[in-house]
Amino acid sequence: MHLVFARLLIAVSSTLFIYVNALPKAIPPKAFMVCGDSKIFLVDYMNSNDTNPKIIWQWDAHVAAELPEIYRTELFNTVDDCKSANNGKQILVSSSSRAVGIIDTESGRVIFYTRVPNGHSMELLSDNRLIAASSLDTDGNKLMLFDINQLDSKPLLTDTLESAHGVVWDNERNRLYALGFNVSREYKMISPNMLLKNNQWIIRGTDGHDLQWFVVVKLYLSRRKPVLGNLI
Repeated sequence: MHLVFARLLIAVSSTLFIYVNALPKAIPPKAFMVCGDSKIFLVDYMNSNDTNPKIIWQWDAHVAAELPEIYRTELFNTVDDCKSANNGKQILVSSSSRAVGIIDTESGRVIFYTRVPNGHSMELLSDNRLIAASSLDTDGNKLMLFDINQLDSKPLLTDTLESAHGVVWDNERNRLYALGFNVSREYKMISPNMLLKNNQWIIRGTDGHDLQWFVVVKLYLSRRKPVLGNLI
């Protein structure tokens, strides 16, 4: 982690903020999200420094009244991933305390939530489906497919993937990419409730951790040690 970013995280966690859950009308061109504990922050990069972050939007599971109590007080206690979706209209959130959810950014309300053991990442697919990576847990080590119209629901489909950590959806190709302990996989969505595994690659090293698209249309993965590899 870069020193400036580390200092910013410390500043976010140690400063008292006024709670703001209404999305600004104009989001700065350089803004990024930080998540941890039970919170998500949207930070204006250009108006921040390493000790004073400019928070322009934030969400805290502990004050999300629409969540059932167990989600509000327990299952979203350790947020470990957050992603923008639908052109910023929604934010996807996962928690290693056993949950994933979708937040409407304009209202700040949670519009979908369900249980995922050691949730580590999630992606919206077509046909109102969400895929979640369930990592190391007695009930985990798998991918879980959900219908986002069904709150607190059981998965429509699961597939074993040791230490599942990263998922990325390519809508144009109708492909899902997933990252686990020492493999990355490609799935094709053949129906709203079915994913077919097309390919699998052994990664260079172990402990696969993050999977992200880059502008050059290549898929990059990372593991805990500082090594990067591209898949396509």
